Amino acid sequence: MVINLIDLESWIEQLKTECPIFEGRVFETIENDNAALEFYASPLALVYVSGDNAESSASNLGINQLHHYQITVKTVVRKTVDKNDRLNACDSRLMRACRLEILNALLGWMPDDCSQPVEHLNGKLSMNGDLLLWTDNFITNDYLRRV
Repeated sequence: MVINLIDLESWIEQLKTECPIFEGRVFETIENDNAALEFYASPLALVYVSGDNAESSASNLGINQLHHYQITVKTVVRKTVDKNDRLNACDSRLMRACRLEILNALLGWMPDDCSQPVEHLNGKLSMNGDLLLWTDNFITNDYLRRV
């Protein structure tokens, strides 16, 4: 029997379809603070698995573990003001619009390879030079089975 892990291809497609603000700039990646994001058009979204864990199997007939995934969607927006200036309202509105599209696309959505609809866990803003980065973390489940 083959064990499967979550496939982010459906997540990428869901975001590309439901989030026109990114104009198709949604990419599967790994967490990387050194990525050369300044070379990409803004805004864009990066999607990656940022964690997982499994519960003990309650079956005597083989392995049947509930498997929890944490999926991160990092929104990248280039600041429109000089990096020494304060964050302006235009940047704030663009980040808010990006986040609203992401939340509407993913919250309650059921990926084909999961057993629970997607839920939002948390989010956090950070800055890197002239880039605003909002990291949203989502959770969902599937089962690891071996009989």
